[in-house]
Amino acid sequence: MKNLRTQFFFQIALPMLWLMFTSFYCFSQTINADGAVDQGSFDKHFQIGRTIPNTEFLIGILNWDASINVFARNTNGGAFSNMGGGGFVNITGGLRAQLVGTQIIITSTAAITATIAGYLEVQITTPGESDRFKVFNFIVRRPNDIVFLLDRSGSMGCDYNESSELDWPNCAQNPPNDPSRWARLESAVTAFVDMSVDPSFTSRVLPNFPGFTGDRMGVMYFSGTTGVPGLALTDLNTFDTNIATNMNNAETPSLATDGTSIGNGMRQAILNHFGGAATVTRRQALLLFTDGEQNTGNWIKDEPMNEGRRIETSSTDATVEMNLESADIDPIEMYSIGLVQTPAGGSTLSHIADGTGRHFNIMTATPGDFPSGLGTWAFTHFFGSAASPQVVGRASSKAVTQSGTTATFTCNDNASRVIIEIYFDKPIGQVCSLYVKKDTFDAMQFAHVNRSDYIVTAIFDLSQMPAHFSKRGQWRIQANPPYLYKNAGIDLQILAIADDHKVHIDGFLQDEDVRVGDAINPTFTINLNQAPVTDADVKAIIIHPTFDLGNLLAEAPLPNMPPPTVESNGCDGQKLSYLLLIDSAFGEKARSVFSDTIQLKHRGGGKYTAEYSGIKVSGVHKIIYWVRKEPSDFGLIERIIEQTVYVHFGEPDINLGEPRMEVTKDPPNYYFKASFRPAYKDPQGQTQYIGPGFGHVMRVEGANNFYDVDDDCNGGYELDFSDPNPNPNIKVFVDDVLIYQGPALDFDKPYRPRPTQPWSLSLHAGLTLPVSKLDSLYNPGAFVEIDLTYRINNQFDVEALLGYYGFSDGFNILGASLLAGYRIGLTPSLHLRPALGIGYFAPKNESGTVGYTGRLELVKELNTHFDISLHGAYFNLPNPKYSFLAAGLGVKYHF
Repeated sequence: MKNLRTQFFFQIALPMLWLMFTSFYCFSQTINADGAVDQGSFDKHFQIGRTIPNTEFLIGILNWDASINVFARNTNGGAFSNMGGGGFVNITGGLRAQLVGTQIIITSTAAITATIAGYLEVQITTPGESDRFKVFNFIVRRPNDIVFLLDRSGSMGCDYNESSELDWPNCAQNPPNDPSRWARLESAVTAFVDMSVDPSFTSRVLPNFPGFTGDRMGVMYFSGTTGVPGLALTDLNTFDTNIATNMNNAETPSLATDGTSIGNGMRQAILNHFGGAATVTRRQALLLFTDGEQNTGNWIKDEPMNEGRRIETSSTDATVEMNLESADIDPIEMYSIGLVQTPAGGSTLSHIADGTGRHFNIMTATPGDFPSGLGTWAFTHFFGSAASPQVVGRASSKAVTQSGTTATFTCNDNASRVIIEIYFDKPIGQVCSLYVKKDTFDAMQFAHVNRSDYIVTAIFDLSQMPAHFSKRGQWRIQANPPYLYKNAGIDLQILAIADDHKVHIDGFLQDEDVRVGDAINPTFTINLNQAPVTDADVKAIIIHPTFDLGNLLAEAPLPNMPPPTVESNGCDGQKLSYLLLIDSAFGEKARSVFSDTIQLKHRGGGKYTAEYSGIKVSGVHKIIYWVRKEPSDFGLIERIIEQTVYVHFGEPDINLGEPRMEVTKDPPNYYFKASFRPAYKDPQGQTQYIGPGFGHVMRVEGANNFYDVDDDCNGGYELDFSDPNPNPNIKVFVDDVLIYQGPALDFDKPYRPRPTQPWSLSLHAGLTLPVSKLDSLYNPGAFVEIDLTYRINNQFDVEALLGYYGFSDGFNILGASLLAGYRIGLTPSLHLRPALGIGYFAPKNESGTVGYTGRLELVKELNTHFDISLHGAYFNLPNPKYSFLAAGLGVKYHF
């Protein structure tokens, strides 16, 4: 499971998350007072809950004279108003602007208590010169608490092309300078933090700008049973000073060798860094990074429906569990970022990221794939009106000559900053040459460059460009690897990001809990200047696995593997690693993907969507949203968002799973072993096994004790439980889906789940046959019945029946009966139903009387709504001593 290419994990996911979070703490930017023409947009952030003191912005006027006029308009747009009279221009939410000399002063009328976003557009007119325009973006937001929760298990010592299952003992002892996953993670975290306190931001804080000192970062490490505290939440500069040393210490003398307990790490981080609960005054985020799946307690597990995701505790405090969906924890944003390859690993991370609050996950699943920030782009929709920076270009390549790789992207006039990021699969970031040109202009002379072994980042503050520079149009990037790799070649990825607070975008699914066979509705929204864009070209590219990996693992023979170790990610990860090593045909199927492209249509309000019904297998799917819009006034808008969607397996059918039940008695309890091989039908009607590794999503309810789930590594499971009752009524769940409900000893019998519509209406007709006294009076006739049935559970129902029973010579009996029925399964779609009841019967021209009835039905279930039946019944009216038989056909409708 951990045999993956970790460039994405260390070199893309973490730095891209920095981009998303820094959209919330861009520092103030002094505008050059050089009289230059339009220099574009500039960003300013304030802290929520404060009154904004006088904050000055130079507007680019060197020599003031009476011929110069300054106009402004606010977030709502409309006409420009003259600021020369000294009055205030309201921006939004209590923010206001005033022109004083050559400066614009920003203040607030009172403390701002809500998150807001707005902008002020300034127009400067001078006779004989072109008008100049400047845009100031203002964000008021809560301070951030960001905690990195990092996996320091032994497999993190492996390189991306090493199998943690095969090589981990050696990986764990790698010296710090080896190109291990941990080295890549350390490089990425350091780059993340360096960007947060980058001098290109902090050195230009204005003299009377109060600063934004509330943001904090912390780190915690986890492996098996014990979490490592790392660094407590502290200010960004202190964190920046200490994080590299702290991560080195976490690796010294070696990484851990006690397994992986994601639940324990999350529990300790929430308790130690967030005090066990969220706070409304701060934005709190937990960034979980792991290259594996949990293989030791404390477990993250699914509780009964509507009771949330919980972290299981150790035996010493087993009475206390941490509910991740409780009101005091759910507001903490949880980002699960994983190098997962097994279906069970993806399912676990997906469950962590599910919730009613703001959660998300990014995963990569295909070894050898160099994903372009798989899923990372979807984070932008969590940042509301501060949905900047945004991706405007992407390219990936293998550089096989010294000439390197080139890429282009297009920028428009709204951008205030451009960031170029390049990710490498080899540690050459310190020595790779980078060239960035706009037309013929060499932009690199104005770049602030951060380098690490695997990442190069170039930041261009467009307000610092010379007067003749035009950011609008095509930019060209060239990355040249050193001569050493001329023949070997390197894999690299280039991403271009622009800060553009006028364009707000969001790409998402209406429902992120997706199962095989579901129809999904990829949705994209785009607004410009807070107004919907209605004429954009929006597409969604959906990339799928070709085969269900769980089914492949279930059906592949179990290879001859050594015993598992503490670093083995369950038998599923171990089996997958070995199959990829020894079976090339299996590897081709496991890594095979295909894509579909759909056009999203505008549905109103800047919202674009379309239905897609092509979800055929489970696993990690990627949705790439691509939008293009070219307004004539400021240039092209082109944006990309990528979203990871974990598709859960289809609804399991216990009848496909070869169920078996064993029971032994050991007073005072009975011990049960329920074995099965859970499977589902895909949209093509083919049986697909969910495969190994899913024991953590299985549970038994109704028994006195539920002990354990054993995984045979071929898709089969054994659920062990006990109860003093020799045949308790139980419920069995797989991934929160109820697959069986009924007596434990009937687990291995054909089963039909209780319909979601427990009511049914039946019509029966057939022949009557008088017996005993009635036979001497009349000959056979015909009958018709109508009944209403309510199904109490999988076995029992109650039935109210009205009938007309006719005989010869015009004689008939009217009856109303109430019966109790019991279902006996024969096959998944065929069952017997005996029933007994009592009723009131009225023979023609005679007094009514109480009687009793019994019936036996053979029922064929056609689908979820309709049944047909063949039945026979016996009726006895004791008082007149009338008895008769009835036999006929029936049809039933469930609702």
